[in-house]
Amino acid sequence: MSAFKRRDIEQRNEAPAPDLTARRTRGRRANNRGKAYEREVAATLGGQRVGQFGSKTDVAADDLQVQCKTGKSYPERLDGWLRSVTVRADQVRALVISDSPGSGSRRRSLIVFDLEEFVAHYRKTGE
Repeated sequence: MSAFKRRDIEQRNEAPAPDLTARRTRGRRANNRGKAYEREVAATLGGQRVGQFGSKTDVAADDLQVQCKTGKSYPERLDGWLRSVTVRADQVRALVISDSPGSGSRRRSLIVFDLEEFVAHYRKTGE
């Protein structure tokens, strides 16, 4: 065994144990942040939080089944495209994104709304 390899092994053996408390705290905070966001979305949509029952649906509101995601990254590119759409006061901006899989494969598509604009329009037309 070479001296460099032996020294590397000795240094790794001397390394302190990782701080498990910090890892648990970080996970608990992230979990609580996600639950708080689900409650916020449920209140915004006028629905109720159902994520605690183990399904993929986090919020159920009338005819909507919603899954919520929150984290550090935000799709700035999608947001920029959505904000660039001009609309009248009685309209809602939407962004449709799809792939182009080629012949013989079905296209997948998503539609993106701004939550506040969607809720303002949805409540106005839903009542």
